[in-house]
Amino acid sequence: MADGRVASALRAPLLLVDERPYRRGLLRLPPHRVLVACAAVLGCAGVLGGKYLRQRLLLNAVVLEGTQSAPKAWSRCEWVVAQVEAHNANKSQALRRKQYSVQSQDPNMFYRGTAYLFWHDFARGGWGEFNLSTLGPDATRTQTPRTAAWTWITGDQHLSNFGAWRNRNNDVVYGVNDFDEAAIYDFHIDIYRLAVSIYDHALSTSALGEADADAAIGAFADAYVQTLVGYVGNEKANLFEMTATQAASGHLHSFLKSVEGRAGAVEAQLRHFTAIGPDGRRRFVHSAETSLRPATEAELAEFHRRWNAGAYGATLLKVGWHALPWDPEYFEIVDLAQRVDSGDGSFGVSRFYVLIKGPPAADGDGCQHVILDVKQTPPPAMAAAIGGDDLAWWETIFINEGARAVEAQRRLTCYTDPYTGWVELFGVTHVVRQRSPWKTGMDLSALGRGDAKALVKFAQQVATVTATSHARGSVGHSPAQFKDVVARALGPDGARAAWAARVLRTARAYRRQLLLDFECFRDWAHDAYPPLEGEEDDYSVPSDDE
Repeated sequence: MADGRVASALRAPLLLVDERPYRRGLLRLPPHRVLVACAAVLGCAGVLGGKYLRQRLLLNAVVLEGTQSAPKAWSRCEWVVAQVEAHNANKSQALRRKQYSVQSQDPNMFYRGTAYLFWHDFARGGWGEFNLSTLGPDATRTQTPRTAAWTWITGDQHLSNFGAWRNRNNDVVYGVNDFDEAAIYDFHIDIYRLAVSIYDHALSTSALGEADADAAIGAFADAYVQTLVGYVGNEKANLFEMTATQAASGHLHSFLKSVEGRAGAVEAQLRHFTAIGPDGRRRFVHSAETSLRPATEAELAEFHRRWNAGAYGATLLKVGWHALPWDPEYFEIVDLAQRVDSGDGSFGVSRFYVLIKGPPAADGDGCQHVILDVKQTPPPAMAAAIGGDDLAWWETIFINEGARAVEAQRRLTCYTDPYTGWVELFGVTHVVRQRSPWKTGMDLSALGRGDAKALVKFAQQVATVTATSHARGSVGHSPAQFKDVVARALGPDGARAAWAARVLRTARAYRRQLLLDFECFRDWAHDAYPPLEGEEDDYSVPSDDE
C-alpha cells in the first residue's frame, strides 16, 4: 500500500503546505490523515501557518493509513436509560425531573452529567486503546507495564471543567477545577474524555467542519506530549500556572485579563450572596438568584459539632505556602445556607455555603468574611467501572471520598486553596473549599465560531494544563514518574503521530455514540418525566460559578 508513497516522501525533503494541503492532493491522503500528521509532528504549524514541513510528515501520514479503527457507535437505548435511572435512584422524582430537564438540553449537557457512562465504556466496554507499547515502528517501541501510565486524573475532563480562580499566591490562573470524579488511573481517560468534548464543541458549538475538528485534536495531542517531554528532568510542572501572561494571546488571554481586572471582587461576591440585616450582622440572601435556602436547626447544630480543630480543622493543609492554622475566631460560623439546584452531574447532592468571619478587614473595621463551599462527595464513577485487583487496591488508599477528592485537588493543582479539607456531616463526607470571588468559567459559546485557529490554540492551551496536572499527580517515582513513562513511549515522532491518530479516531467515533445516547435519553426523559403544569420544559440550573 505504502511503497510508492514512501518513495515519494523520501524524494521530497521539504514541502510547502498551505492552509488546506489536502486540496492539493498531498499523497492523496484523506484530509484528517494529513491534518493529524501535521499536528502530531509540528503542532499544526504547517497547516495553520503555511510553514515548511519535513519529510517525516509524509512518512507519518503513510504510517497513519494503517491504524486500527475505533469501535462503531450503536443504539443502546434501554441500557442507557437503565444506567441513568440506577445512578440517580436515590434522588426524588422532583429532583430527577429537574436534572433530566437540564441534561436533555443538548449533547454537551448530557455528556457533562453522565461521566459514569463514559467510564463504563472506556474502563470495561471496549472503547479506547490504552497500550502505549503498540505505538511507533518496532525499533522504537517501548514495553510499558499496564499501570505505568497511571497518575492522578480528574476523571471528568471536559471543556466546562476548566476555570479561573485566584490561587494562594494571588495569581489569577486557569486550570482544572472539578475533582468529584478524580482518581488514580490511566491518563487516557482524561485525554479521551477531553478530546470528545473538543471534537463536539468544534462541530456543534463552533460550527466548524470535520477537518477543523481533526486539526484541533491533532494540536491537542501534540501539545500534551510536548508539554510532558518539557518536564522531563526538572520540576517545572510543580510551579507552572496558566496565567494571562502564559496564555499570551487569544480567547483565554482575554478571559484571564478580564478576571484579573475585577475590581472589588470580594465585595461584589458578598453583595451578591449576603446582606447586612437590621441587627448589623451579615447573613446569606435566600433567593432564586443565589440558589440559597435557609439551613435547618439540625443542620446548623451538626455543623457546629463538626466545625472544630479535631474535625474539619484536622484536614486542612498543615505544611505549605500560606497554610492556614486553625483559629476558632477566624473560622467562626457567621451564617449557614443550603446551596440548591446547582451543578450538572452533582445535581441534587447535599451542599452548603458557610459564611465565616475570616481575617480582619483591610481598614481594621470588622472582618473580611469568607464564603466556603461544602459539598457531598459520592464515590467516583471509576469505582463502579473497575473490578478485581484494581478495585481491591483502590479501596485501601483513602479513608473516605472526601479525603480522596482533597488529595486530588492538592496533587493536580499548584498553590492549592488553603481552605480545602473535608468534614463529615450526618455520617456523609463533604469536601470544603473556598467559594473564590475570582472563580468563574470561560464563556465557550463563541470560542472558535468560524475561527478554526482560535479553537486550535485553545486546544493546545487546555492540553498544556492537562499535561501539567498529570505530571504533578504522578504516583510513580523517578525514574518511572508519569512524565518519564509517557515521554519515553510517545517521544519518537512516529509513536506520537500514531497516538494522535488514535486519539482522533476515538474522539470522532465516540462523539457519534454520544449523539445516539443523547437522543435516546432525551426522548425517554421527555416521556417519562414530563414537566409539571406551569413548569418550564427547559429548566436551567446555575453553574458552580454563579
